[in-house]
Amino acid sequence: MRNEIELASCVDRASASKAAGTECTVSSRLQEERVRMGFTQTELAEKLGISRTSATLYEAGKHLPRAEVLIALDGLGADVLYILTGKRAANPEVNVDLLAFSFSEAKRQSSLTGESPSDRVVVDRAWAIYGALQECAGSTSFQLPQPSRS
Repeated sequence: MRNEIELASCVDRASASKAAGTECTVSSRLQEERVRMGFTQTELAEKLGISRTSATLYEAGKHLPRAEVLIALDGLGADVLYILTGKRAANPEVNVDLLAFSFSEAKRQSSLTGESPSDRVVVDRAWAIYGALQECAGSTSFQLPQPSRS
């Protein structure tokens, strides 16, 4: 349940910042990567060999992570390029299950509104959903929610 709440919050923040054209910060991208990898602040701090206070200060934007911390994050599977620049690493792997869920969700959303969108609209919507889920939850520690039946 905790990951679902954090995921929803993350998707909302990512959508709002993209809509407003605002840039996310290193601290917010670090938090997104932590959530994507499925760690709490305490768990990530332990894996990085830092205090929970340091992890909190990084995510609050009070301090920037040291090089050693970034190297450790990379070793855990974080996209350090994204954390630092906001640009995802090249050639990301496509998670087939996540993509299938995204298409299912795009079709479900269309049926809820009663619209009959073109295939292109459904594809665009599915990729937007996929991108938001991938940014916030990643592909390894996130369990796909089951689409609701309406």
